Amino acid sequence: MPDEARATLGGFSAAPERIGALGAIDNARAVISTAEGDPAAALDALRDVRANTPRLGPAFTLVEAHLLAGIAHLSLGDRNAAAAAAEKRSRPPSRTG
Repeated sequence: MPDEARATLGGFSAAPERIGALGAIDNARAVISTAEGDPAAALDALRDVRANTPRLGPAFTLVEAHLLAGIAHLSLGDRNAAAAAAEKRSRPPSRTG
C-alpha cells in the first residue's frame, strides 16, 4: 500500500502556482515514511514544509507537519525534540508580506 500511495503522490504537479499544495504532499510523504518505520525520512520530508508553509501554505498544513515531526522524533526516541515540535504546533504561524 505505501508504494501505491507514493505513486499517487508522484502524479501531483510541483508547478509554482501549486506551491501551497506541496506542504500537504510532503506531509503525506512523511506519513508514508512513518508507516514504513523510517522516521528519519519523515523528518526529511517535513523539513521544507516547516520552513516554507508559514509564508506559502495553509496554517493547518503547518500544524499537521509539526505533529508529524513530533511523532517521528518520538519514534527516534527524542522526547525533547517531540515536545519542541508540539510546542511549535501550538503557536500560530506568523505571516509576513
